[in-house]
Amino acid sequence: MVASIKECLYVDLKKEREIDIDEEHDLQQFKTVMFDNEDKHIYIISNKHGGKLGFYIKKINMMNPFADRGENKGFIVNWNRNLDIGDASIFILRDQAKGYKEIVVSYKTIFINVYNILVLDQRHRSG
Repeated sequence: MVASIKECLYVDLKKEREIDIDEEHDLQQFKTVMFDNEDKHIYIISNKHGGKLGFYIKKINMMNPFADRGENKGFIVNWNRNLDIGDASIFILRDQAKGYKEIVVSYKTIFINVYNILVLDQRHRSG
């Protein structure tokens, strides 16, 4: 995965293919990209989806990046609220023994000077 604020590319060296994430998933203004090696998913925070300003977190399966395309597919957060964000970060916390998985997201709301922290429960499924 290679990303900048304008582009996000998924490169599969084994299959020798390149996927333009912004075109395939209609995302723009990438704020952060994180790969979770344990569950083989990519988490993307972007500020635009379908040309609409907002706050979007998308989870994309690394093994099949085409599976989660569409208006609401793969979105953990899909807030179309004219919200301009910056300084975004994403972390994953796990407790394997208890089966917990939380995604911790932080970002600054531009022009309002508010820093937000979200904790999103993403429990593991056993078996």
